[in-house]
Amino acid sequence: MEALKAQAPAEGEAPLSSAEVVSKVLSQNSSNTSSFLKNIGIQPMTSTTEATAKERALQEELAAERQASAALREEVNALKEKSQRTDEALERTENKLLQTQRAMDENNVLLRRILLLNSGNLSLS
Repeated sequence: MEALKAQAPAEGEAPLSSAEVVSKVLSQNSSNTSSFLKNIGIQPMTSTTEATAKERALQEELAAERQASAALREEVNALKEKSQRTDEALERTENKLLQTQRAMDENNVLLRRILLLNSGNLSLS
């Protein structure tokens, strides 16, 4: 047990805790170990290949989620840009409409003056 505890951990892994060392030793030496470990609240050690496969699967899942997140972020940015362009176009249209209304109001004032002048000239003749 001391030899296992004294072993240097593999690169990128944390050193084994005392509970993990006991779990590993018990799982190697006894067939009743799993029930003993479960009774005291410690899960037996899984093989490193199982752990590596699970890690790999989790890494792949994480990579897929990151990729999906990046795609959604790009889509949101594209929608924000489109919304901004639409808002700018709407503002330009509103400005043109306002200018057209002002021009029509000015034309109406001029037409009324012309009509008033004409009606005044008709009554004078």
